[in-house]
Amino acid sequence: MSLRNCSAQIVPAGAIILFASVSMATPASAQIENGQDTRLRLDQQLDQQRARQEEKGLEGIDGTDAPDSLVIDGKTYAVGNNVDDIGKALYISVGRRQWADVRRFLATYELLPDHDPMLVHYAKGGLARAGGDLAEAEREYRALLKLNSTFLPGQLELGRVLFENRKDRDAKRAFQAIRDQLADGGEQAQGVLRNVDAFLGALKKRQGWQVNLALGPSYSDNVNQSSASYT
Repeated sequence: MSLRNCSAQIVPAGAIILFASVSMATPASAQIENGQDTRLRLDQQLDQQRARQEEKGLEGIDGTDAPDSLVIDGKTYAVGNNVDDIGKALYISVGRRQWADVRRFLATYELLPDHDPMLVHYAKGGLARAGGDLAEAEREYRALLKLNSTFLPGQLELGRVLFENRKDRDAKRAFQAIRDQLADGGEQAQGVLRNVDAFLGALKKRQGWQVNLALGPSYSDNVNQSSASYT
């Protein structure tokens, strides 16, 4: 399975067919600009808590056999022992933040001779972010984008990681590049563009706070000096 050729549906028989949209990789809240920092911290904490719980659930399980099924919304789907099925299951697991499944399928997928290195980086980036290692997540997403600079989910995840890690200049550059790329994307791109604009707005607001904080001490000193001149 290659990220360059993704289907857009899922069937409960034999093999899993990929379903995903680029919006799954972005937060969907109309209030991002007002509470983005808090929301992303909560998201990250929940991801880390979920990852720890899933790791406990995997203790004692022998991971030498290739995984042969994936549970989605309570339904079990068969996964064939081949690069296409396991790759699709891995991609779906990343999109749904099912990190225990991501680890299961990734361990097998990396061993297959025809695996897609883009998908490996995408999965490892998600795992790193879920584990709170934003620097490693950034490295994985940048490695992915070196292979395909126009892969939108990877661009969005990199921007989000940069935002979370307070690399504001790089985050702004990343989101602006996405916006330029989708400028002529029509109605289908509007959902993603709204999220990108919300991030850009949050970055602008954050920068405003930083400017105010930077000006604070100087302003205070000037006030003190002015006051002293009247004594």
